[in-house]
Parts: sequence; structure tokens; C-alpha cells
Amino acid sequence: MGELQALGFVRVMVAEEDYGQARQIIREWEALQPPDAPRTPSPRDTMGIQLFIAGVIIGGALMYWLLKLTAA
Repeated sequence: MGELQALGFVRVMVAEEDYGQARQIIREWEALQPPDAPRTPSPRDTMGIQLFIAGVIIGGALMYWLLKLTAA
């Protein structure tokens, strides 16, 4: 409680006569903030899908072999 909200959503209310001074304080505060870091997409891990596909192929081959054994 009483903390500033994340993501830069802050509402400041001042009297009309203090607007210029408040705006200057906000500009100074914004100038002190570090610039946003450039966002680079993280590399995707494809090992999960490769294991899934290999499991489907191996499982299909195993089921074919087992069904062929039981049918004979």
C-alpha cells in the first residue's frame, strides 16, 4: 500500500497554480530513469517438439510390431 504502480501508470494530481512546477519535477524524474532495454526474442527450445515427434514414431512402430505379433 502506498507504493508506485508498476509499468509507469501513475496519476499525479496538483492544483492549477502548481501545474508548471509539478510538470518540471516529473520531467526531471523521467530524465533520471534508465532507458528501456531493447527486447530481443529468446531463442526457442525445439527439443520438446523433437522428443514428442520421436515418441509418436517409436510408439507407432512399437504398436504395429505388437499388433502384428498378437495377430499371428
